[in-house]
Amino acid sequence: MKKKIEKLCELIFSIGLLLALAGSVIVFLLLVASLIIGSESLAVFASGKLMPIFIQISAVALGGGLISMYVSGEHELTID
Repeated sequence: MKKKIEKLCELIFSIGLLLALAGSVIVFLLLVASLIIGSESLAVFASGKLMPIFIQISAVALGGGLISMYVSGEHELTID
C-alpha cells in the first residue's frame, strides 16, 4: 500500500511538473508574441488567465512530490 501511494504521488508530481513547465513556455511565447505584435490584450490574457492556472498546477505537483518523499522516507537534501 505504501509503495502504491508513493508511485501515485510520484506520477502526480511528474505530470504536474511537465504541465507547469509546458505552461510556462506557452506563457513566455505569448508574452514575446504580444511584445512583437504590440497587443496588450494578449499579454493580459497570458498573465491574467493562463499563468494562475499553471501556478496552481505546479502547487498540486509540489504537494504530490512532498507526500511522495514523506511516504518513502527519503530526504533528498541530506548528506548520509
